[in-house]
Amino acid sequence: MKASVLKRFLGKLSEQFRPGDSLTHRVTLLEDEVEHLSRLNRKLAFQVEILLSRQSKDNEEKTFKKRIA
Repeated sequence: MKASVLKRFLGKLSEQFRPGDSLTHRVTLLEDEVEHLSRLNRKLAFQVEILLSRQSKDNEEKTFKKRIA
């Protein structure tokens, strides 16, 4: 994880923490943020998989066309 992303993440979390918050509340906020990041990660992984699949298919088509030509 890049330092700038981590700084932004920590900054966002620190804005959510209030001086009187209980530790349980802070842990809940952290768990929610981790779950959110996990969902984003899964979405990105799926999108990368789709793009790689398309790229592979395009490469196969190009190879096939070269063989025919």
